[in-house]
Amino acid sequence: MSGDWYSSGYEEAERIQEEQQQARESSQAGRRFFLKDAPGDDPQNPRNQAQVIIASGVEVGNSEPFTIWEHSWPPYQPGVKARPQEYTCTRGMGRCVFCERQVPRYFIGFWTMIDCRQWKDRDGKIHVNEKKLLGAKTEMITAFKQRQQMRDNNLCGSKWTVFRTGSKKARIGDMWEWMDRVDLSTLVDGDGQPLDLSPINYREVLKPISVEEQEKILEGYAGPNSSGNTSSAGAPQNEAPGGRTAY
Repeated sequence: MSGDWYSSGYEEAERIQEEQQQARESSQAGRRFFLKDAPGDDPQNPRNQAQVIIASGVEVGNSEPFTIWEHSWPPYQPGVKARPQEYTCTRGMGRCVFCERQVPRYFIGFWTMIDCRQWKDRDGKIHVNEKKLLGAKTEMITAFKQRQQMRDNNLCGSKWTVFRTGSKKARIGDMWEWMDRVDLSTLVDGDGQPLDLSPINYREVLKPISVEEQEKILEGYAGPNSSGNTSSAGAPQNEAPGGRTAY
């Protein structure tokens, strides 16, 4: 038995639990790697460095990146901890509200990577070797291409120590030091289980939102030159691949 605002029995609870689990898995699959800001911008601060492994690009054994154009909203504001969200640009599909309202877009490439950092959650569970999205803008894409050409034209299995030398530097780190090439099949998670090394489903986790959803997100913001904005933050006027939201 159910109505507009209620239901009865176990089936609805089971359905909702399954939906919540799917949502968590989808969210985890789309997690991006980044290094946090740390006081003093000391690259030796543990929060400003990590060891990572590039697992794959567009497919297993292929380290070519999956690339898109992307927008970040709302713009970064000094002193505001909330991180901007990323939205795939839909200009190539016919219409993009972010572009129409002059929210800058940037070109970005993605790889599937393993974050080797270890941490413990509030339940005491150990997490290590977590699969994440590595998103790099044009300058870093070029740097990775050069490194790939120096390493048998393949970055799969390459292990790096990554440093972020300042809060205005790329959030994925601006210093990538080669360590070694590892056998990916030997990697295990915090439970000692072999890792799922299949590439992240880029088409799913980076899937564009609809024009209607874009309009809702930008509701009250008409563009950088409009006097009728009700948004608390205005978008920068230039379309640039760099900036504070660099990866």
